[in-house]
Amino acid sequence: MASSDPFQSLLGLNPNPGNGDFGGDASTPLEPAETDHLRRMAGRMARLGGWRLDLRPTRLTWSPETTEIHEEAPDVSPNVEQGLSYYAPEHQLRIRTAVADCVENGRSFDEVLQLVTARGNRIWVRSIGEAVRDDAGSIVALEGAFQDISHLVAMRDEANTLSRRLRQTLESISDAFFLLDKEWRFSFLNG
Repeated sequence: MASSDPFQSLLGLNPNPGNGDFGGDASTPLEPAETDHLRRMAGRMARLGGWRLDLRPTRLTWSPETTEIHEEAPDVSPNVEQGLSYYAPEHQLRIRTAVADCVENGRSFDEVLQLVTARGNRIWVRSIGEAVRDDAGSIVALEGAFQDISHLVAMRDEANTLSRRLRQTLESISDAFFLLDKEWRFSFLNG
């Protein structure tokens, strides 16, 4: 009997008669290569990467997604100073202070900063870092996530601009103008 759901036949899924369950073992774990592929795909889509800073010896490692966000060649392996130098001049002190505090005190950080890519493009990123400790409790590395959030910052800025423009327009109306919420309370009243 043919399925009435076109996605079932497209995907080759055949429900078991009577109970509507799909065949196959849903609990079968993915192979490591499959998991890695899915993680990389999700990272590319979300413009989300990772990084690690080993302290002894000092070595900075970027995921392929982090390298791509920096608009660098895939084989680039920057040192710590080079990695920090991508941040916009006005954000240098903030990121350097956050990293130093994490290295010295183990204090995690979560910063939204502007970055200048290898191609000279200014983008907004969210950089998160936390300390990695050995069995003795000593900080041996930092690990973190790194995401290009330029589109989110642009949408927020556009929403703020539209909100400001609407407020200015409503304030400029010479007649009384007001808005009420569903409980009949004033939610806006022009001056």
